[in-house]
Amino acid sequence: MPDYRITVRQDTAGWTIVALMLIIGVVAYVALRGSAQASAGGASRTANLKVVPTMRYVTVSPAETKFTRCKFGPPRSPFRSTSTALGYPNGRCWIGKLGSAWPVKIKRDPQSEVLVWGYDAVPADGGTQWRLCNRGADPAVTCKRANNLPGRDQFFVENFWAGGQHPTGLTDAQLCAATLTSSGGCVLTMGQSQSEGIKVIGPSGPDDNSTLWRIKIAWIAVPLP
Repeated sequence: MPDYRITVRQDTAGWTIVALMLIIGVVAYVALRGSAQASAGGASRTANLKVVPTMRYVTVSPAETKFTRCKFGPPRSPFRSTSTALGYPNGRCWIGKLGSAWPVKIKRDPQSEVLVWGYDAVPADGGTQWRLCNRGADPAVTCKRANNLPGRDQFFVENFWAGGQHPTGLTDAQLCAATLTSSGGCVLTMGQSQSEGIKVIGPSGPDDNSTLWRIKIAWIAVPLP
């Protein structure tokens, strides 16, 4: 079975980026055995063979780790977004800027592909979390509000890059990070990197009054298929 090593690249009050490294240590076992019906003069021996370990890694280097450029929420709402704080209902905030700024750099090793997943948002006071919801034909968790917007205690996260974005959003299950090639695949050539931004859409309303939330996103390197 493979072992997983978690490397925390950067951790701020607003956002946590995690890079997971998949370590696969392989030991080949070669058995040389005689037949069960071997003669009394026969003998058997066991030989052990070691091979080099293989390591899969992805490096995540964020130039920004706080959501800003926040917008929306009804104009008359007392909880409308400010430039640095998410408002209700369904305010939006960004790390980076769609079409022009992608501050999160991702680089993988030459023998792996990269998967990405999200986690539920955790309030600073440890109260009721926001659950990640998704869009598309078969979402892992359906966004409850009309127009595929997050309902109460839900939120939506998507990553974007120079060539497009993930309109269905991240889930809490591993997905191909299609940002990594122009054709929409996971695989990068040796030494290649990709820059991304992150967009969040908040809930229609929270059941927790905390003004600080932690959102974690993981990029995971796995062996090529």
